[in-house]
Amino acid sequence: MIPEIAGLPTLAWTSAPSHAVYDQADGMLTLTAAAGVDWSNDSLGGEQQHRASALAFTAPASFSLSARVLVVSSRTTFDAGVLALWADSDHWAKLCFEYSPHGEAMVVTVVTNTVKPVNVGFMSQAPMGQSCVAGFDSIQFTDQTPENLRDGS
Repeated sequence: MIPEIAGLPTLAWTSAPSHAVYDQADGMLTLTAAAGVDWSNDSLGGEQQHRASALAFTAPASFSLSARVLVVSSRTTFDAGVLALWADSDHWAKLCFEYSPHGEAMVVTVVTNTVKPVNVGFMSQAPMGQSCVAGFDSIQFTDQTPENLRDGS
């Protein structure tokens, strides 16, 4: 079942359905990635990995989406909670709160570059682990872009 979140347009999975729960009382969206799901394009021409599915909505031309991202399960390398933009398998971007090969939390961005209408939303990935449970709260969406990206105003 796809949760409804006040203040967001209707959500849908970008590919195969995954597990999502929204706790309205604490404003927490929780996504659980299955083992081996990832979202990446191999820069050396290898097989694309798009088994992770974003819970997303069609974005207006101008918008701002923010959320606090938490990984609430134990983590393995590259497990991540993700804010995602998706047009198609060749045109997307993701901002990941990810676990490094050195065992440290890090922020990573991945972009495939072109301009198309996009879906924007939330994702959990576990490319090397058994599962990744990611939480998103303090979710805010507006159809206006910030005037100052450095301070968010």
